[in-house]
Amino acid sequence: MLQLHPRLHAGAQWEIQQYARKLLDLAEEAAVVAERVRKAIGKRPFVVNSRPVHVTASYGLTECLCDDVSELSFVQRADQALYTSKQAGRNC
Repeated sequence: MLQLHPRLHAGAQWEIQQYARKLLDLAEEAAVVAERVRKAIGKRPFVVNSRPVHVTASYGLTECLCDDVSELSFVQRADQALYTSKQAGRNC
């Protein structure tokens, strides 16, 4: 079982953002990596307050397009992709 550090949640958002930036130029590879991470997360429970907690993950991936006029359009597409993933049944 994985041990969940109490401060993990606070740093997780930052780590995910850094991960996303590194994958911007690797669209196809990003989907493969996201799928491997999703499966790894679901394999073993985290331990929170001495109890196992089963966690799943859903991802929304998009590409940074040349005609994006701002970061907001990129973020909105990623947000929509995540929403679509969760509507498909979560853990997608």
